[in-house]
Amino acid sequence: MIPRVCVIIPGLTREWNHRWIVDLSVEKTLYTDADAFELTMRNDDDPETYCSVSDQAAKGQSVDIYMGYLSDKGADDWNATNENERWGKDELTHVFSGKIDTVKPSFSGAGTFVHIQGRDWTAPLLDTVFSIAYAERTAAQIATICAKEHGLSTSKITPTNMIITRELYKDRKTWDVLKELAQREGYVCYVDKDKNLVFGPRQNPDTVTAKYAWRPTKEQISSGYVAIEELSFDDSNLDIINKVIVRHWKGNHKTLYEGMAQSVEHIKQYGELKRVFYDSKALSNAIAAEIAQKHLTELMRSVLVLDSLTILGDPALESEQAIEVANAGRFSGTYYIESVSHKYSLNEGFKSTLKSTNIRKEGADGDSDVE
Repeated sequence: MIPRVCVIIPGLTREWNHRWIVDLSVEKTLYTDADAFELTMRNDDDPETYCSVSDQAAKGQSVDIYMGYLSDKGADDWNATNENERWGKDELTHVFSGKIDTVKPSFSGAGTFVHIQGRDWTAPLLDTVFSIAYAERTAAQIATICAKEHGLSTSKITPTNMIITRELYKDRKTWDVLKELAQREGYVCYVDKDKNLVFGPRQNPDTVTAKYAWRPTKEQISSGYVAIEELSFDDSNLDIINKVIVRHWKGNHKTLYEGMAQSVEHIKQYGELKRVFYDSKALSNAIAAEIAQKHLTELMRSVLVLDSLTILGDPALESEQAIEVANAGRFSGTYYIESVSHKYSLNEGFKSTLKSTNIRKEGADGDSDVE
């Protein structure tokens, strides 16, 4: 298996692959910001077109990035003379879709290169102020209008019923408004690599999608564990939450249901650290209190942070996936990915580095409100 990458920028003369790419990194996060990429390429004139990359690439152009492996070691170029050795993006995994923010060519004795940076299709929502004229609309209707305004698909927006007041979204960034609307519904909100605005319930986050082991045994390898190249943890009680409030506004009159759970002893010892959840399942004060207690039980656990886990590149890894880590003593167990960095370079090949915690983040912005 040999690592390969492919970058597609519409309007450029070709698919740019490993022959031109010096370094490529794709950073995937948990809802809080746009995913981003950084790319360094040779900037020589293309012998077929006599144009360099920097002559063709510009701010605002769309970008699609593919990463993965080829099983045939003879396959070296998508444009090889031998048809059996040709390959293209369809043989790799689509890991990123977005647009260019900057193009920076450089010229020195070491060569001619171009550095390109950009963000995914969350970027327009982050950069614009919410501009929808006021009218009584539900959260899903507002999300649909925002998606259409920025050229995003609405097929993954789940309908809602509660009417939203104007005060919620006055003079705020579009992305901040959408995140808060999603939180109030108990939804997640993000833009996927296929340009869908996802606005709806969390999808089965607790299913383990990958298993990793530090110095795995033969038995572990045969049962699907992947070897870890580098691994580091942090054990800290600083993030323990000792008071939880659950809220939900229901109906056109926006009736508030609210419940609370707290650890009095922990508050006395360490001071209050409160977290507020918005959950559409809280249809009474009693139900809200039950949900709050469940959250408190989970959040009172000691938070284990997986600072860094590096493996051979895996383009299928995404933020929020559950993974299993083995052979790490008391730090072994299930973790939830907060961020993934996919990196390819001529010198080191393809690597993926994860950052995770053993407690799943909540809310549309990767966390609930902390007051």
